[in-house]
Amino acid sequence: MARTPQGQELAVHSDFHLAGGRHSHLVMVDMSTSAKAHLEKLRVFLGDHSFQRISWFASGRSFHGYGEDLLPASEWVKFMGLLLLANQPSLEPTVDPRWIGHRLMAGYAALRWTRNTAHYLVSPSVVELAPKTAQHGPGT
Repeated sequence: MARTPQGQELAVHSDFHLAGGRHSHLVMVDMSTSAKAHLEKLRVFLGDHSFQRISWFASGRSFHGYGEDLLPASEWVKFMGLLLLANQPSLEPTVDPRWIGHRLMAGYAALRWTRNTAHYLVSPSVVELAPKTAQHGPGT
């Protein structure tokens, strides 16, 4: 990261090329705001087990999440759709819907790790969240 040239950003992408020609995707999430309340909404939506398998980083205007799991391409598309469903009608989005659209069109997710241009406020930094037990799972 330190060697990323000024004026350029370093991003991590989700696409993993595995043995045997298989492809999988690292779970990634780009939240729509930097309000921790939105993280709690997503925790309830995904369920505590799935949510706790994601590490969260404050990225300035929002949170970035990096999961522990690799998903086959078809499951990754379903996961991205599930993230869209976390956004409730008539409410401010929980997950950035434009990010999801761009990532689905590209065929992989990507989140940046540096702050080398004026567009970004800060470099991502880890967010500590207290563990909780959610009563609901996906789609509730």
